[in-house]
Amino acid sequence: MIIMNTEVLFQYSPWFLLLCVLVGVAYAVFMYQKKYSFTRNQRIGLAFVRGLLVSMLCFLLLNPLFKREVLRTIPPTVVIALDDSRSMKIGKSVEIISKIRALSETLTESDVLTVLKTLTGTESIPWENIDQIKFDGSVTNISKLLSNFSAEYEGQNLTDVIVVSDGIVNAGVSPTFATYPFNIHTVGVGDTTRKKDVRILGIFANQVAYIGNTFPVEVEMNAFGYAGKQTTVLLKKNDIIIDKQIVRFGYDDEIKRISFTVKETQEGVQRYRVEILPLAGESSIRNNRQDTYVDVIDGKEKILLLALAPHPDVKAIRAILEKNELYDLTVKVNSSDNFSDLNNIDFDILILHQFPDKLGRGRQFLPKLLSRNKPTMFILGGQTDILSFNGMQQALGINPQGNRLDQVTATLNATFKRFNLTPDQTLILNKFPEMIVPFGDFRTSVQSDIILWQQVGSVTTKKPLLLVNTNVARKTAVLAGEGIWRWRMEEFDLTENQVIVDDIISKTVQLISVKDDKRKLRVYTTLPTYDLEERISFENEIYNNIYERIYNQQINLEITNEKGQKAIFNYTIDETKSSYEVSNLQAGVYRYKAKANVLGKAEAAEGQFVITDTALEEQNTTADYALLRTVSQQNNGKFVKLNDTQSLIDYLKANKSPGKALSSESIDEVISLRWLLVFLLLLAIVEWAVRKYLGTY
Repeated sequence: MIIMNTEVLFQYSPWFLLLCVLVGVAYAVFMYQKKYSFTRNQRIGLAFVRGLLVSMLCFLLLNPLFKREVLRTIPPTVVIALDDSRSMKIGKSVEIISKIRALSETLTESDVLTVLKTLTGTESIPWENIDQIKFDGSVTNISKLLSNFSAEYEGQNLTDVIVVSDGIVNAGVSPTFATYPFNIHTVGVGDTTRKKDVRILGIFANQVAYIGNTFPVEVEMNAFGYAGKQTTVLLKKNDIIIDKQIVRFGYDDEIKRISFTVKETQEGVQRYRVEILPLAGESSIRNNRQDTYVDVIDGKEKILLLALAPHPDVKAIRAILEKNELYDLTVKVNSSDNFSDLNNIDFDILILHQFPDKLGRGRQFLPKLLSRNKPTMFILGGQTDILSFNGMQQALGINPQGNRLDQVTATLNATFKRFNLTPDQTLILNKFPEMIVPFGDFRTSVQSDIILWQQVGSVTTKKPLLLVNTNVARKTAVLAGEGIWRWRMEEFDLTENQVIVDDIISKTVQLISVKDDKRKLRVYTTLPTYDLEERISFENEIYNNIYERIYNQQINLEITNEKGQKAIFNYTIDETKSSYEVSNLQAGVYRYKAKANVLGKAEAAEGQFVITDTALEEQNTTADYALLRTVSQQNNGKFVKLNDTQSLIDYLKANKSPGKALSSESIDEVISLRWLLVFLLLLAIVEWAVRKYLGTY
């Protein structure tokens, strides 16, 4: 219901209105009292029009205001939130729909606005489409659903939410951990009786392994209703059994953990399936199997770290890089290790700590190492020979002022976007202690990207502290100071972890180690891993000879599963859409190859992706009414079972919330009203037309 009140406000004394009328009357009398060519009635009519027009123009000169107040009443809104996950389909889906429809119709008759939402959708579902709900959601996250309602209906009259669910939450936090600004009623669906079942709780394996190495695959499981029974657990690859173990359950809900040892000889992502042979009478065998994926690679990226002398920074950098399983780190310190065999060491990335040095101890080996044109990171310090350093790289030039050193802190370069810190991380970075850097004039190459600036006190200088140059033959990074170890200690003291410092160093190393991609056809998936219900999205890039993007090229995409079965797709990309989506693929590891004829030359791109089927909805099918009851109690609501929705209807009728009154007020100048301008113009036209018709102007 909408009620509108209007009012005219004056910025001057209301007595000026009388003056406006007098001016209009005087003007009309002056214009028409001696017009003897008109009849008396004609003069009175024209004088009235002219007087009204002039009076209204004078009135507008007073700049009156037009106040509009709208009072709107919003009826109470009730959202029926339906859990449309797979576990609900196991129950009585037809009965669920029938009960919800009856609930909505009754509430609507009581002047309550009812909205139907589902767990998996973001938009409201029209009531005429309720029979089309498929109950195919892969996870149940009730807390996210309720939080979305808080944001979506903020400022509206959402009074009650009715959650129809079995209470089996398998994603997000428990909905009992928060309270909400509306009443929450819950309708329990499903069977709360524990059924005989054996299930896998989880699989634990390395995400990355190396060809020829062994790694463990650990399985955690439990059983209910099979105390004293035993079963066989299989480990499969490509549907072939590669190992098996016998497991005996001593008592109900006993958690058993077993471990398989695997040695892989094939490169790429490998899928391993753990399967428990079903026992007689199991309520569900879908939770008897689960997959895990391991990325098997041929070798690690070799990093050679050369240090002039023992230093806490060397230990810190070693700790950072050894966190990455893809790195094979070799550390050599000049004062304690043999440097005579450096030319025989194979490496992919070179890190030099305070080399080249002032005493020239690196002259024997540095030129040969740098001549390999491997990505190199220089870490400067008090013993670095700056002039020699200037001649060894093209990222940074320093004009030192003697042997002077400076102490600076770091601040993030806001224009550097190749990796970012969150605002909270940036604040922590600004609290890190000072670094020791060479004092002098810094000249940065135009091709270099600055990651961190030097800051002196509260002043951010134009001197770089950390930068990279990836546009030269030997990609280079420079950390222009020493003191990383202090940063790590300070971060741990502030946050009890060392994420920020470690990310900055490791990502810098990654930036210079990334190999240039000169392919003219690039096809890649937006994610390495997809869930079974997700659509696989391929991004496509095609370049001409000067590496400008081109479009309207035909692409042939071939996708192959683990069994060698192929699916072929043909499509064309344009400037408006460079992606292509594929759906309806089963769980597993897939390899793809894309081909295109680019400017008369055949180009190809290939890769792989994984589709997982977590089957969380099948892991547990026992309804949890206790959780639903707790959510309702915490949020001033009522819990009922599906067959007792009438009691919920009666409760809502007896405790119907009132409508919400919303008032809005606006003040505008009267002169801004369009209809008034039209009316004044109409008065002037009428007067002119009549005068012309009567033979005068």
